[in-house]
Amino acid sequence: MSLPVPLPRSGDPQELTPLNPESAPSTALLVDDNPVSRAANGRRLSREGYSVTLAAEAGLALGLAERHRPAVIFLHLGRDGSGAAQLIQQLRASDSCRHIPVVMVPDEPDRGRRGLHSVLRSGW
Repeated sequence: MSLPVPLPRSGDPQELTPLNPESAPSTALLVDDNPVSRAANGRRLSREGYSVTLAAEAGLALGLAERHRPAVIFLHLGRDGSGAAQLIQQLRASDSCRHIPVVMVPDEPDRGRRGLHSVLRSGW
């Protein structure tokens, strides 16, 4: 069985609902500056049972984290990592977000089974 997930418009935060919300292990915020990667990783997290909120850039992530209070933040900001360090500093400075684990998601340069797949399988 598959779950149809609409592709998010560029820059719009969007929530993805898992196939079975009662069995979802937790909520997640996915911060990813690449629209194709964001959609694919969002679907992958949803298939894993997460209730996912998407952010297209680090600048939106702090507000979304404070509003949604996810159990985990998956951070994929491309090869240059632009904004990642600043976002992590802002999260750690926020009383409502400093406890949230941040998991860096590596690029998938060869479209192999690395990236988010390997992070999820390792138990982050």
